[in-house]
Amino acid sequence: AIEPQIKQANMASADGSGPSPPPTVMAMWEEVADKLRASQQVVTAKKIMESLENAHQYLPSSREARRFVESHLAAIVENILEQKHDKIEKLAKYKVEKILRAALEIVNEDLVTKVGPGSGPNDDGSCSSLRILAIIFDKKKLYYNSSSSSGHAEVRINQIKIFHRMKGYNHLSIYMSSQPSLDRYFSTLHPLLEAFFEAIFVTNEKEIDSAHAISKSVMRHFIEVDGEVLKNLRIPQIQQVCIDLQRINKRLAFSNRQTLSDFHEFWRSLVLNLIRSESIEHKFFGLKQIVALIDSTHLPKSFLVSGAGCSYINGTYELTSSALDNGCISARSIVSYESVVPGDVPEVEARGKRLKLHPCLMTEAGDSFLSVWWFLSEETDDSESGVDYYFHKSNPHEQNRPPLSGWKPCGSAVDSPLTLEPQSEVIPIGERRNTLEQQLSKWIIQNKVFDVILGAQNNLMEAPTAMMKFLSRIHSGDDPVVDRSALNLVLGQKSRLLEPILPLLSEDSSQPAQQLSLTTSTQSSIAASSSSDFFTAIGAAKQRLASAERWRRSTQSAMQEYLLASQEVQNAHSYLVELERSREVISVDDVDSGDSGDDINGEMDRRRSKRHRRS
Repeated sequence: AIEPQIKQANMASADGSGPSPPPTVMAMWEEVADKLRASQQVVTAKKIMESLENAHQYLPSSREARRFVESHLAAIVENILEQKHDKIEKLAKYKVEKILRAALEIVNEDLVTKVGPGSGPNDDGSCSSLRILAIIFDKKKLYYNSSSSSGHAEVRINQIKIFHRMKGYNHLSIYMSSQPSLDRYFSTLHPLLEAFFEAIFVTNEKEIDSAHAISKSVMRHFIEVDGEVLKNLRIPQIQQVCIDLQRINKRLAFSNRQTLSDFHEFWRSLVLNLIRSESIEHKFFGLKQIVALIDSTHLPKSFLVSGAGCSYINGTYELTSSALDNGCISARSIVSYESVVPGDVPEVEARGKRLKLHPCLMTEAGDSFLSVWWFLSEETDDSESGVDYYFHKSNPHEQNRPPLSGWKPCGSAVDSPLTLEPQSEVIPIGERRNTLEQQLSKWIIQNKVFDVILGAQNNLMEAPTAMMKFLSRIHSGDDPVVDRSALNLVLGQKSRLLEPILPLLSEDSSQPAQQLSLTTSTQSSIAASSSSDFFTAIGAAKQRLASAERWRRSTQSAMQEYLLASQEVQNAHSYLVELERSREVISVDDVDSGDSGDDINGEMDRRRSKRHRRS
């Protein structure tokens, strides 16, 4: 918590009753501001430092100091980190660090002032301090660029440590928790959450409580956000914030396993808001997130590796037993997969080697700092002498399981298209009797997610198809956690809703199907059947529809032939009438009798053969 004496001192001076800055200081602020606004004016490091030191001193008591900070500090930091030397002179590294530290001190002072019962002068609640922090902690800034020889990624890590020593994360979490909504600072969330995640590591877990508080605050605000506000949020921003929150809570789960369930509860609630959104773009994103939700509840029990340059690397890699807890993957587990090279492979030196697919946390300062890369390595008793064969520089959404493609060779390994294929058997994630699968199943049923999706978006079939397969798989046996009657009712209702669009669910609609029908009695019995019978009924319905389609095509062809024959009969009848009028021997009354009928049929055959030759 914030120290009482600090809060009291700041609140006492926040009403503007403290000392005012001298005219020379205010003139200096104006000079710096004018040069920042001008196109051909460069501000010196000396002027910047003097202006920031005075702003820090008079911030609690001076409206002018606050106005300078809120209007120009972000621009100063931005110009330095983007190396815009037409605005600020080129600075030595120690000067950059000194200015960034001064900016952090001002931000921290501002946060301390704003979390109390009062607020600073002219505080409109916008808190430009969050924007300033987001700029300082943004690893994409040019000054931090690790791919450049002049990049200084370590400077950013130092600022994360300095802000910790100021107890800034504690103050920041209190401030953000006190805000009524997140819409004012949503654009700053990604760099702030990323810094919180990294602060857990660089401070030896001393910032766990602050990270937990900020995570809970952001998730709460996210769920309570108004539909109009949600509709105006950009999809990439929403996705990135979700990834950041997942990384934080997965890390926190090593200390408190409940945090992973808390995140999934938030994720499900957010998805429900998205698929109910009036925005088609947000609704579609929500449907894609349902598939991601399902995938996140379990992991394959094994992977089949193929395409390696060395044949003995190929094979089945099984989930390590250390990752399992009562048949489930614990939130505290570090997941890896292992394989032992068989004793009959041609490469004698490879026999008996232990190979491993495992994640690795990258600790070198730079763009990949604390990112998870996956490696395929040879495991030895000495951890220092292991051999890496392949690696994958994983994107944030790929870090929770081994990527299926995109692997690259390490060192002298043969460059070949290594691929992974997940095997069908899966292991649930979470605690026994309360796995993420069971939580998701309850959510689908209780919130009538099928109705929300199918009521408005019948053309987006990936999500409902994935949900049906998911429910059928996890409830194929006895499960006391879920109300089976509610599950069966949902599946029964969905069978009738989905029947008109069943061909869309087929992976290969061209396969022949037997002529089976789903009778009315079968339809009515679906709701009372078990979930495992649901897909039997679905299969029967698909076969019935295929049979009906074949019948329709054959009937349509027969009808065309019938109409053609009717026309020919009519033509023949007209021909006979004409003959009778010409007093020929054939009578119209003899059309249906004996030999005359044969003559007419012959004439019809001759006409038909001529028509076929023309066509």
